[in-house]
Amino acid sequence: MVKIKFLIILLIPFIQAFGQEYWFHKPFNSVFQDFKSGNFSGTINGILVVKNYQGEKLILDFQGSKCELKIEPDKDEVYDVSYKIYSGETTSGKSKISYETYCQANFLDLIVNGKRYLVGLIDGACNDVIDGLDYEYVAEKSTEYLILKFLKPVKLRNWNYELGMVDNPPKEEIIIQPSSVLVFAIYR
Repeated sequence: MVKIKFLIILLIPFIQAFGQEYWFHKPFNSVFQDFKSGNFSGTINGILVVKNYQGEKLILDFQGSKCELKIEPDKDEVYDVSYKIYSGETTSGKSKISYETYCQANFLDLIVNGKRYLVGLIDGACNDVIDGLDYEYVAEKSTEYLILKFLKPVKLRNWNYELGMVDNPPKEEIIIQPSSVLVFAIYR
């Protein structure tokens, strides 16, 4: 009888979690969520405070640079109708960012000093979100804002893609620091 009570106590949080509206994270509430394809332009603003693998702090400045939202169809429409890919570059044009969503997953790709750093996973379950990254969509009549806020350090790794071997260990990593914020303003 004690084992049954213990089992019930252990299961209660899981039962409650399944009853929640958003079990893994909040949804991507974009006005573009159900679009199957399209290209939209806009601007990107904000800063990313980044520590490189040597511990040096870099500030990536995105102030009114051009950005775009590219919506690519998922021909099989397994979990979502399309991939939403937001991309932009720093004011100097030396660094680039790409943020992608699909179903309940997100992915971040950052190019700094010619090196590519990645975090996130759009896999078979399509439910992995980047830990420490908060996102919010705010819509006006002609513009939608995607606000990305880094609440805690987020590590991005530089994989050995030039060798064509994804299984190689990471060469380097960079860490986006808390309080970094980016705003993609996409015109509809």
